[in-house]
Amino acid sequence: MCEVSSLLERMNGYNLSQQMLALQSLERQGQEETAMMRRLAEKSSHDSTSVRILTIITLIYLPCTVVSVSGLPYLHVFTKSRKEFLLHAIRESEGYSRR
Repeated sequence: MCEVSSLLERMNGYNLSQQMLALQSLERQGQEETAMMRRLAEKSSHDSTSVRILTIITLIYLPCTVVSVSGLPYLHVFTKSRKEFLLHAIRESEGYSRR
């Protein structure tokens, strides 16, 4: 009986040491994952700053571009000639479909 109890005590001690090693390994893995997540968060913060800067630049330059292009005199001629070209193409295609 004494041998059985000492054997059980040894097994319990072995199990405890195995559990402690497993917990230490999990702790190391958790620390590594935390460090990786911190680096990802820093990169994400840098990316969002870049996007914010690009948005501000776009907000400044896009309205100016629209205003400058809409004031060009040849733009109206181009759109008118394009409309005429498209109407001519539609009429031609209707003429071919009737034959």
